[in-house]
Amino acid sequence: MVQYSYDAKVKWADTGIDLVAGQETLIASTNGNGLPWGGAFVGPDGAPTFEWPLSEVPTETFCQLLGRIGTSGTPFGIGSGLAFRPSVSGRLYLIMNDGVNFNDNSGGFTVDIIQNAAQAIPLIISNLARYGITVYQDGLSASDPNFASRRAWTFDELAEVLAGVQYTARALYETKYPQETIVVKDAIAIYFKVVMGTMEIRRVENGYTVSPPDDKCNGTAGEACTSVGNSAVIFFGNVNVTEYTLVHELGHFFNNRSDTGGPTTVSLYS
Repeated sequence: MVQYSYDAKVKWADTGIDLVAGQETLIASTNGNGLPWGGAFVGPDGAPTFEWPLSEVPTETFCQLLGRIGTSGTPFGIGSGLAFRPSVSGRLYLIMNDGVNFNDNSGGFTVDIIQNAAQAIPLIISNLARYGITVYQDGLSASDPNFASRRAWTFDELAEVLAGVQYTARALYETKYPQETIVVKDAIAIYFKVVMGTMEIRRVENGYTVSPPDDKCNGTAGEACTSVGNSAVIFFGNVNVTEYTLVHELGHFFNNRSDTGGPTTVSLYS
């Protein structure tokens, strides 16, 4: 793992780190704040409900941490964490997605760059914990009575899980705060926990069972299932773990939270 300190004054900072096409890669930034134009501090996820056409990449979130590979590569969002396999090899450049004048910015982000699946997987799991989500590298907690039915997560599967959680969290935040221009560090992850509560995402072989015996997920094979009673999303057997599948299952989880009242002090719409 290499750690890079990004200065928010710098436009497309050269990290000195070369990414390798096809290599399991995690770029994560959960420490630090950027202060654009003397405004409010924002975390690496930026301000998703604020649009500024003069930002460096208007199609990406304002003040989000972005990356690109090479001096002419296509910019991509990083935010607090991106797990992916680069399509090309080359030097990694970073920017906070401000625009026009970077000299009036202050602050910055600490960025971890990992190009090794074994090292990246625990950090992806730590990133998911920010959202109130527990994931075990082996697929299940060692205390689970059916631990023998565990299936270890792969890097590519967890990359999809992280992307699905981030997408859902951002959608919830944008729905609640459509006009918000000040997004404090970790606000999106914190609000996800407020709305969704805590949960586990499990990876198991077909035949895995939970309590009670009549839980609707028992008997599932080769699919994903949401066990409301166990506050868990479970991926069974050879199911294709994708961002879309997880977002779909989180929708079931959200529907149940809404049906049962969810948090008593917070409403998504008021």
